[in-house]
Amino acid sequence: MIRNRVFMLGLGLGLVVGVLLLQLMMIGERSVPSAQPEEKEWTKEEVEQAAKSLNLQVVDDNKELMTEDEWKEKLTPSSKAPDAQKPDTPKPPVNPEKNKNKATSPA
Repeated sequence: MIRNRVFMLGLGLGLVVGVLLLQLMMIGERSVPSAQPEEKEWTKEEVEQAAKSLNLQVVDDNKELMTEDEWKEKLTPSSKAPDAQKPDTPKPPVNPEKNKNKATSPA
């Protein structure tokens, strides 16, 4: 161990200097503002202007949005839809007294 005194001294000083440089870098990183823009509230006009520049539309959240296929399906009622089919006419209830056999009656 004593033979490697210079090596151990260099290793220890290197570790201390490395830790100090790392701390300086972390302090400097906190002082520089981030590259991401600050979050702010956008007005409706700003949103519409940004959407227009991207060739998009801004719609209210209470409006129903559909694709072209959904729109065509809504306009032309298909026979597959359960609402489009008319319900069958109800069958009259079966009267159990009329169907009784005389052989099964106790009299």
